[in-house]
Parts: sequence; structure tokens; C-alpha cells
Amino acid sequence: MLADKLNMSPKEAERWIVNLIRQAKLDAKIDSQQGHVVMGTQAVSPYQQLIEKTKTLSFRTQMLAINVEKKATARYSEDILAQQDILQHKGRQRAGDSDCKGDKYNPMEYDEQQ
Repeated sequence: MLADKLNMSPKEAERWIVNLIRQAKLDAKIDSQQGHVVMGTQAVSPYQQLIEKTKTLSFRTQMLAINVEKKATARYSEDILAQQDILQHKGRQRAGDSDCKGDKYNPMEYDEQQ
């Protein structure tokens, strides 16, 4: 029946199914006499399911922690750079103020300049 749908001879269809089972690494057997594919199922124990979910959860938590640390480090670096820029700007302003004559009015200097 499957061979007809695949437009193959029964032998070719059987070979194709065998290759499909091998490539997909399925737990299956072919009953050639009846023309059936018997799929085997292996039930996973609840204990094994719990272990797998815990491994996944542990990995996801670790990745989340790494991403949070990266963002925190980036923000910290940005804050430090911003603080350095502010300090440099304030330093330039102070240097400019000390060079300026006119902070305090001294009439003697004013008269001498004229």
C-alpha cells in the first residue's frame, strides 16, 4: 500500500523505509510478511524527565546570569566614562576661569589698563 503511494515497487519501498529508519535513528522494525512497520517506543521514566529538565533549567539560568553580568558591566563602564567626561569638562571650566582676569574687580588694574 505504501509502495503504491510512493510509486515504487515493494522491494524499493522497503529499502527506502529501512534507510529512513536508519537515518532517523528510530526504534522500528519492518515485518516483511505482513508489510508493516512496527515502531518501538521507549517510555522515559519520570526520574529521567526530571533530570533532563533540571539540566535544561541549569543551563538557561547560567546563560541568564552571564547576560545580566554583561549588561551590568557595560552599564558600569558607560557610567565611568560619563563620570570621566564630566570631570574633564569641569576641569576645563576651572582652568578657563583661572586664566580669566575679571573675576574680581580691581579698580587699580582697570585704571592701569586704560
